[in-house]
Amino acid sequence: MSLPLELKQKYRKGSVIELDGVLQINEEMKRISEIDRKIIEEAGVCEFCGRPYEIKTGRFGKFLACTGYPECKTIKNIKTGKVTRVTEKEEKTKTKKAVSKKTAKKSTSKAKTKKTATAKKKKTTKKS
Repeated sequence: MSLPLELKQKYRKGSVIELDGVLQINEEMKRISEIDRKIIEEAGVCEFCGRPYEIKTGRFGKFLACTGYPECKTIKNIKTGKVTRVTEKEEKTKTKKAVSKKTAKKSTSKAKTKKTATAKKKKTTKKS
């Protein structure tokens, strides 16, 4: 188990007490787990499938995710309480867009390499 971000930041600042090479973080961990427990209790259960939420950490911070993840892709913002649900149609369109972007990038990069190759040929023929 890795340390929560809050504790990592305190450790970097030097505000965590260390005795005989051991970090004294027991009270901090209890406090953080108590806050997380309260958040989960307040969130209740998923409106769509009835399963409880769990706290996950993403690139934008903490959020609540449904524990029935593969079937139910409901997430909830902790700060605002906004519920977001990904449906099968949205998921398919996202994957289609991602594939089309990748193929578009490949075709443009191929065109660029062809242009640079022809430009190099022209330069070499001019020198001769």
